[in-house]
Amino acid sequence: MSANEDFYTTPDGTRLFYCIDDYTDQWKPAESIVFIHGFGESTEAWRAWVPYFARHYRVVRFDIRGFGKSTPMARDHKWSIGELMDDINGLLAHLKLPNALFVGGKSGGTIAMKYTVENPDKVTQLALSTAPVVGPKTEAWLEIIESRGVQAWARETMPGRFGTALPPEAIEWWIDLMAKTPKTTLQSYLRWVPAVDITEDVRRIACPTLVITGDKGPLHKVDETEGWQRTIKNSELRVIKGDGWHAGGARPDECAAMTLEFFQRGKR
Repeated sequence: MSANEDFYTTPDGTRLFYCIDDYTDQWKPAESIVFIHGFGESTEAWRAWVPYFARHYRVVRFDIRGFGKSTPMARDHKWSIGELMDDINGLLAHLKLPNALFVGGKSGGTIAMKYTVENPDKVTQLALSTAPVVGPKTEAWLEIIESRGVQAWARETMPGRFGTALPPEAIEWWIDLMAKTPKTTLQSYLRWVPAVDITEDVRRIACPTLVITGDKGPLHKVDETEGWQRTIKNSELRVIKGDGWHAGGARPDECAAMTLEFFQRGKR
């Protein structure tokens, strides 16, 4: 099977877009990997990662409700961790996946960690790229989005996100990707996410876990990340050089390669 795209409809009528890339040997059993993107992104945020994994695993990417091609969320939508957990469980059931490896980037990593805690039998290994355990303060972002629009927010936050790692044409690609996010989704999500705190939850993660963070970015400081990473008993911390907080987007080849090595080593 090559790339396959479709939608899964949740019980509340939300359509979740997903795509599957599978270039494994058809005569061999293949594990699946679920990729969960970060805030303001979509399945396309993982584009550079897919080639590293699709030869070895069945790669499943999906757009979180409200983002990408999934159904937009209303300005007054009441977000909850439980709702996001139900979405993932429903998608896995729809795809007939009893378990999978999980990769989460930024807030997608927060979701992946919480899912691992709540569903330990469904996550065999976990990898996280610049993922926080506490929701960020969002007042400034929300003000930009509501007063000047989504594209202005995407453009103004690029320096912190990628620093000096990417050329101008790559920055423009990311701005275009994130500017496609519905404004109402961002408005409701940004009012909810500051209250998220899974600091105590992560202590219950039992599967092999890789934690990737940047060394000089304005968010997700190394010492802060190491503080909660050490509470995950079976975990490793890798530090990527760079002056932005989005290591997985700024240095996708380096992050994907070390994630693949971690997962493959765990199989031996």
